[in-house]
Amino acid sequence: MKTVTGLLHIHTTYSYDGRITLDDISSIARSKGHGFLLLTEHSDDFSPRKMEALCEHCERLSGDDFLVIPGLEVDCDFGRHLLAVGVSEYISEGSPEEVVRQIADQGGLAILPHPSVYQFRSFLPSAGDLNGVEVWNCRYDTRHAPNPKSFSLLEKLRKENPSVFAYGGQDLHKRKDVDGLFLRLELKELSAYAVLTELR
Repeated sequence: MKTVTGLLHIHTTYSYDGRITLDDISSIARSKGHGFLLLTEHSDDFSPRKMEALCEHCERLSGDDFLVIPGLEVDCDFGRHLLAVGVSEYISEGSPEEVVRQIADQGGLAILPHPSVYQFRSFLPSAGDLNGVEVWNCRYDTRHAPNPKSFSLLEKLRKENPSVFAYGGQDLHKRKDVDGLFLRLELKELSAYAVLTELR
């Protein structure tokens, strides 16, 4: 087993509001000793072809000691978002239940992001297939600590589904957003499958 760190909830110039290239954030992450990036590009202006280009780019930047894992932040109906971590196929807009199903079908992780945006409530009719809650979002919370209300939401969802986990994400859009928040995993090998399995 080895300890590997990485960053979750990353937007690059593949997203309409991203201000850092995928090459640049990969270089920065490597320089800080991280072993993986979990991208969550906005789905709003994506297409199957653009998703394919993103996956190919991620593969070019990945190697034995560093992984760039593609994913989306999917805009569900009425502007509600879900992180689709580790998916390699485009997911179009749909109801939250449909989006969660599509994420699960691809073996990805469905994570409810920035709960403060939703008044610390879940918009999902069921937590049964949800993998986690982003209890700490550096963009909407502070860079120093998560909002305690996020943990109240997590506790409520765990009563329905004990497998719902807590995650911390940077919600990075530009170079200045890079800070000290990262994930730490114990892995037997560095692979997308191993990272997603441990996060699950």
